[in-house]
Amino acid sequence: ELAGRDTPSSVQGLSLRPVLEAPTATVRDAALFLDRRRGHGIRTTDRAYMRYQDGSEELYDMVADPEQFHNLASDPQWSDERSRLSTLLATRVKEVKD
Repeated sequence: ELAGRDTPSSVQGLSLRPVLEAPTATVRDAALFLDRRRGHGIRTTDRAYMRYQDGSEELYDMVADPEQFHNLASDPQWSDERSRLSTLLATRVKEVKD
């Protein structure tokens, strides 16, 4: 894109041009990470959520617990947030696989 060329259809993802032009800009609300052998995860500004191949989950409040010492995935008070991030993760993984 920056070279003035059309982006090939095989290229995945979004343009980073907005970030290069304005460092405070964003192109997504969360970063996806994939490990096909172990599981997948998603990281937002203030949360980290991982789901593993064995079905186990981890959820961290990155504001209150940036070192990820307290897994909140089984805490009932965090069930709505866990569900929201689980859905977001599934959507993003599907986008990558499609």
